[in-house]
Amino acid sequence: MRTIGRLVARPSALVWAFPLFLAQPRMAKADDVQVIVCTVADFVCPVADTFANEGFLYTPGNLLFPNTYTIQNVNLGGPGFLDPDNFFNSFSATYVTADVAGRWIYMWGTATVSMKQDLADEANLLGVKNLYVDVALRQNYVTKPGTWSFNEGLAGNCDMNAMPGAGVAFQGQVNGANLPVIGGAGDCAGSPFAFTNGPTLQGVGTVTQLIGGVEYQFSAAGNYPETITLPFGSEFPDPAINFNDPNNPLNFITNTDIPPGLTLVANVPEPASWMLLGSALGAIALLRRRAA
Repeated sequence: MRTIGRLVARPSALVWAFPLFLAQPRMAKADDVQVIVCTVADFVCPVADTFANEGFLYTPGNLLFPNTYTIQNVNLGGPGFLDPDNFFNSFSATYVTADVAGRWIYMWGTATVSMKQDLADEANLLGVKNLYVDVALRQNYVTKPGTWSFNEGLAGNCDMNAMPGAGVAFQGQVNGANLPVIGGAGDCAGSPFAFTNGPTLQGVGTVTQLIGGVEYQFSAAGNYPETITLPFGSEFPDPAINFNDPNNPLNFITNTDIPPGLTLVANVPEPASWMLLGSALGAIALLRRRAA
């Protein structure tokens, strides 16, 4: 696992690693979703700074084969995301991953995250200025070996309560190599905002893993509820795909922009894995309380 910096001090230092994902036994490679509330801007959140584990969704989406795609919905109170700490006013997200012709690959998401006053109250009790909601995705794809060009995109809106101090950042990772961070602390002040990066060259093999995620920063001194809505994504895009969608300038494959010839692969949560992940989360939460 790499060492990472703090978003507030160094926005370019976000790094992705998934020790809990990697520790779980796998029958097949899958699309996973992780949600953690952290007291620092480090990603992955250190155990001692993990404030709340809000959910894992571990699903047997398997290795994405050529010309297939998945759609994964994550909602407050839904499978794998029960919000035991009652921090979220709402959390509604849709994540799409796609493999085109065994070469071009896509990861995209849209989410609305609204935090309650409870979160600010808890942060103030801890004496921390900000709390961070870390949302991470992971997917494996069949690909053609070579060095390919990857793009990233992040756009969004913040409500009036979030504008003074909230922010959001996104970063992708290709087979363990980090793409640049886009967005950063306090960018809700410029809402609506839009950031892009690319092309960034990365080498891939016959199987490629994309990891991508968003870190939401919420100020403990803000007015609540605070709400941030965005799309984000990372892709090695097929140059022949153009949706002519002004709301999708990078031509991500989304839940509404889907090219012909792709087959939807059902992505059903795996109940047995929730039990394993729940045990891991419980252990982390216990360690955090003992550390406190």
